[in-house]
Amino acid sequence: MNPWDAAFSSLFSAAAGGIFPLFAMTFLPTAMKWPGTIIAVSLSVALTGYLSAVLGKGNVKTAVIRNVIVGIITMFIHYYIGTLF
Repeated sequence: MNPWDAAFSSLFSAAAGGIFPLFAMTFLPTAMKWPGTIIAVSLSVALTGYLSAVLGKGNVKTAVIRNVIVGIITMFIHYYIGTLF
């Protein structure tokens, strides 16, 4: 796997994956923003894992699973840190 291919594919896929949570937070009704954003983030990190693996010529299954697990953990960490303030 070429590190330059991986870097550019990650840049592109991360930018593309940020669109779904942005739309969820912007356009969903207030009562649906929290669960809708969680679903949107989960789908977008799965998509970014897929795109980065395909464009970087890596293992798709490993990339998708890793991104979803890390994305969910990251959401919980940020949520609980946010509740402290």
